[in-house]
Formats: sequence, structure tokens, C-alpha cells
Amino acid sequence: MGSLIDELQRRETTANAKTKHLHGQIAQLAERLAGVEEQLSRLVIAREVVDEVLDGAAAEVSPAAGQPEVTASPEAGHSPCDRGAGGAAVAGGA
Repeated sequence: MGSLIDELQRRETTANAKTKHLHGQIAQLAERLAGVEEQLSRLVIAREVVDEVLDGAAAEVSPAAGQPEVTASPEAGHSPCDRGAGGAAVAGGA
């Protein structure tokens, strides 16, 4: 009967050692996971900020709501050299 108790104690000791080892691994993995989650959070924030900046820049470039988009100047086809004093088009210009 003694050898049965000895075997159970040996198995209990082995299981206890495995448990401690696994808890150590879990702690290491939890630390690594926290670091990667922090990196992910910073990357998400950086992407969101870049999206906001790009959206803001696009809004500054695009015309205001309700305003027609100007694609050419009213005097399209005239070069700056065709203008006289005060910016008026000169007769006989291009």
C-alpha cells in the first residue's frame, strides 16, 4: 500500500511543478500580449490621426458646400501677357 501512496505523491509533485511552469509561461505571455496590444493601440491612433489630417486637407482643397467648383478662370485661353494695365484683356491678344 505504501508504494501506491508514494506514486500518488510523485504524480502530485510532478503536476504541481507543471502547474508552476505553466503559470510562469502565462505570465510571460500576458506581458508580451500587453506590449503588442499597446503597439496596436498606438498604430490605430496614428492611422486615425492621419485619416483626420488627410480628410481635413481634402476638405480645404475641395469647394465649400453649395459653392460651384471652378475649373477654369473666366478669361480662360488668355495668357498673362495678353493683359494690359489693371489685368484687362488686350484686344488682339491670343
